[in-house]
Amino acid sequence: MKKNYTKIVIDLLMAITFVLLMDPRVLNGLPFHEVAGLVIGAAIVVHIGLNYRWVINTTKKIFDPKLPKKNKI
Repeated sequence: MKKNYTKIVIDLLMAITFVLLMDPRVLNGLPFHEVAGLVIGAAIVVHIGLNYRWVINTTKKIFDPKLPKKNKI
């Protein structure tokens, strides 16, 4: 349960940061924009790490020869 809570919090923080990054003049201007970009990049890496099992299973399904090409696309 705690892992799901962590995923939700990270997703919400990434969404808020992404919205703030839309305008480079938000908060402290360009320094915030640069630092927040690095932070959201790190959060994406953590997000993929927490969902690693899903990424592996989905990748296996995409390259499964039994799956019709229509579904792969």
